[in-house]
Amino acid sequence: MEEETEIKDGKVTERDVKCEYCENPITINIIKKKGGVYVVKYKCNQCGTEKECRFSKISYAYDEMLKMYWNSKKR
Repeated sequence: MEEETEIKDGKVTERDVKCEYCENPITINIIKKKGGVYVVKYKCNQCGTEKECRFSKISYAYDEMLKMYWNSKKR
């Protein structure tokens, strides 16, 4: 059963949305396309990194991204 987010004054802010796993305020919105439909997942920084990322720490993802960028510039 999905929990509905309360809408205040016609707006939903990020602090109103809680992590799907631990109920902490969200810091990451993950948008994936599944079968032609976009799925939005709301995670806090820790749960988003642990459950959605192949890197154990977000800084490792930045390192990988920088390597990819510099390698693309060498060509």
